[in-house]
Amino acid sequence: MSVREVAAIVVALAVSALDGAKVSPSAFVEWYMLDGRQQASAAAIAAVVMDDDVICVADGCAIRQRPVPKACVALESHADAGVIEHGTAFLIERRTVVTAGHVLAANHMCAPGASARALRFVFDYRMTTAHTIAAPAEDSIYAGNEVVTCSVAPDDDVAVVSLRREAVDREPLRRRRQALSPGERIWSLGHPLGLPLKYSEGTLVDTSERRLHGRLAVTHGSSGAPVFDSEGAVFGVIVSVRVPAAVTDDSCAAIEYCAGRCLASIEPVP
Repeated sequence: MSVREVAAIVVALAVSALDGAKVSPSAFVEWYMLDGRQQASAAAIAAVVMDDDVICVADGCAIRQRPVPKACVALESHADAGVIEHGTAFLIERRTVVTAGHVLAANHMCAPGASARALRFVFDYRMTTAHTIAAPAEDSIYAGNEVVTCSVAPDDDVAVVSLRREAVDREPLRRRRQALSPGERIWSLGHPLGLPLKYSEGTLVDTSERRLHGRLAVTHGSSGAPVFDSEGAVFGVIVSVRVPAAVTDDSCAAIEYCAGRCLASIEPVP
């Protein structure tokens, strides 16, 4: 069985849910639309899933998916896209990733020294054309090893996880060392709703406290995504977003509403 056949099986529900639906151009910027520097940064960003969500065969791997919510169809450019779990992570060292603490807590792993071997970090899950979702290669999927640090405190919702093998084919993200100022341009790459990698751009609003705030179109699944400055250096981790009560029950409406409006909470990179 080929990866294409496996992918057809795991996305069958997604396809049937979207069958006949009109899919308008995406509200997000896709991987293939990014410039060279942004694509290089994207190579260090992974979707966080569990080990039983990944099915690999000789010519690639497929990720078990749920249907895209019907309310989200207008935001997704590819009708065969599905939704995966459980968040976003990024390489900060060749054998170390950072994510949001609550991503691990949701899987009962938020304790230093806890095993992370049930986690899989799927790199290169992205749209390569307007009609193609890349099938991640098996060597682009990394097993977790151990939780190095993890917290879900109100002002410290960050986790660091070691990998079972070193990432030799992709560069860790470069950190920003200088202080930040309100009004700076910022951008993020992640997996909102568990969709293939998306780009969001906005402005840093508040730097007065340890937890920063910026205007970005992010939602569930973006937790753990890196936030970059205008030079492409990472300085923060998406941990939450403030959305008006009128749209909180529909994460897709939240994304559409939040572009340039909603305030994302950003933890400093540990």
